[in-house]
Amino acid sequence: MDILKEINNRKDDAQIQALNENYGIISFKPDGIITYANDNFSSMFGYEKNEILNKHHKILCHKSFYESEDYINFWNNLKKGKSQSTVFRRIKKNGESIFLRASYKPLIDNNGNIFEILKFAQDVTEKKLEEINISSQLEAINKSTAIIEFDINGNILSANNNFLNISGYSLDEIQNKHHSMFCEESYVKSKDYKLFWDKLKNGVFDSGEYSRIGKNNKKFWIKASYNPIYNIDNDVIKIVKFAQDITEEKLTSILYTYSLENKNDELQKIIDNEVNTRLELETRLIQQSKMAEMGNMLDNILHQWKQPLAMLSLHLSEMKLDFLIDNVDKESCLKNLESSIKVIEFMNETSNNFRDFFSESKNSENFNLNTIILSVEKILAHRIKETNCKFHKQLNEDIMINGYKNEFAQVLLSILNNAFDKFVEENSENNLISIFLDKNEDFIVLKIMDNGGKIPESILPNKLFERNITTKDEGTGVGLSISKNIIENNFKGKLFAYNLDDNAVFEINI
Repeated sequence: MDILKEINNRKDDAQIQALNENYGIISFKPDGIITYANDNFSSMFGYEKNEILNKHHKILCHKSFYESEDYINFWNNLKKGKSQSTVFRRIKKNGESIFLRASYKPLIDNNGNIFEILKFAQDVTEKKLEEINISSQLEAINKSTAIIEFDINGNILSANNNFLNISGYSLDEIQNKHHSMFCEESYVKSKDYKLFWDKLKNGVFDSGEYSRIGKNNKKFWIKASYNPIYNIDNDVIKIVKFAQDITEEKLTSILYTYSLENKNDELQKIIDNEVNTRLELETRLIQQSKMAEMGNMLDNILHQWKQPLAMLSLHLSEMKLDFLIDNVDKESCLKNLESSIKVIEFMNETSNNFRDFFSESKNSENFNLNTIILSVEKILAHRIKETNCKFHKQLNEDIMINGYKNEFAQVLLSILNNAFDKFVEENSENNLISIFLDKNEDFIVLKIMDNGGKIPESILPNKLFERNITTKDEGTGVGLSISKNIIENNFKGKLFAYNLDDNAVFEINI
C-alpha cells in the first residue's frame, strides 16, 4: 500500500509540474484579490510576482470591462460556484492587449463555501489576432463583392446584399431555389449545364463571365468564380460564388460590336430615343422636385409674412383710429408710415428671394457660392426658427463656379429640407446644421452636416440617391436623385453622403 501511495504522489507531482510548464496559473480570493501566480502567468503579462500579489483582478483588465455590468456579473457567477471558460481579452503591464483561453474554477471546502478561485490560462493572442485579421478580410470581401452560396446540388443557401441588388431579388425569393432560376431555359436543359454542376460537385473550380437572368427577366452579366468548399474529410460540402457586376461594361461592348456590324443608323435611333426618353423623364422629375420645393417655399413665405402683416395691420389701424376720433398727430402718423414702409420693404425682399429661386435661368453664368448659400438661408429662415436650429457656417467667400445658380440652390434646398424634416420627425432639441465651404488643389468642397441622426447604412453609399428611395415616412425619394443628377451632369461634380459619428454628411465636390 505504501508503494501505491508513493506512486500516486509521484503521479500528482508530475501532473502539477506539467500544468505549471504549460499553463499560466493564478488564484484569487472570492473577492478578486490575487493570492498566487506562477512564473508562466507573470511573464505572460510582463509583471514580477510581487507586483500583482494582493492586487485585485482588475489590474489585468481593461477599464471599460471592469467598470461594466458584465464584470460585476462575471464575479457574481464565480462567487455562486459557476465556472467561467472562454477566450478573454486582458491587458499587460505595458498596456498591450493579450488574449487568453482560460478557465476560472471556484474551489469549495467541506462546508460548501468557496474559498478560492483557480484560473488556468494559455496565451492565444497570435491565433486570435489572425482570426480577427481573417474576419476583417472576409468582411471587406463581403462589402465589395457579390456572394452567393449553393449546396452541391445547386440549391441556394444564402446570398449577400450585393448579389441581391444585382439580381433584383430578396433573399426570401431565392433561398432554397435552384441556381437554374438565373439561367436561360435552353442552357439549363443543355449537357453543358449538367457538366457544369458535375464538375463543381467533384471539386473542379470554375470561373469566367456569365450571362444571367434576374427578377422580371432583367438580364445581367457577372465576372465570377465558383469555388468548391471542403470539409475536414476532404468532401465537397458547398459551392461559394464570388462575383462582380460587369453589366454596364458588357452593354457598352455589345453596343460597340453592334455599331461595327454596319447598323449605325438603327443604333443611333435607339440611342436617340433612349436619350430623349431619359431627358424627358429627367425634366419631369426636376419639375416635380421643384414643385415639391415650391410647396415648402410657399409655406415659408406665409410664415415669414405672418408677423409683418400683423405689424402692418396694427400701424394702419392706429392711423385709422386717429382719423376717426379726429386725433391725427403728424409725428405719430409719420412714425407709423415709416414703420409700415420698413415692413413692406422686408416683405418685398422676401418675395424677391423666392422669385429669384423659381425664375428660369436662361444661361449658364459665373456665380458666388457664398451668396447662394446665404440666399438659401434667408429662404429657409422660417424652418430654421421652427426647428430651433443653430445654423453654423464656415465659408470661403471668394469661391466662384459656372452653371445655373437656381439649380445649385435647388440642390441645397433639397438637402437642407431633408435635415429639417428629420428634426421635425424626431421632435429633437439642440438641432445643428453646419455648412463648410472651401477648396483644395483638386476640388471645391461643400459639406452640409446635420445632427438629426445617422443615415441607415443599408442605403449607403449609393442607394440613398436612387429614385423612390427615401428616409422619410411620406417622402418620394425624388429630391436627392435629382440633386445628384444636377451636380454630376450639369456641374460635372460629385455628390455623396456618409455618416460622421452620429451626424449625416452630404458632400459636394466640384
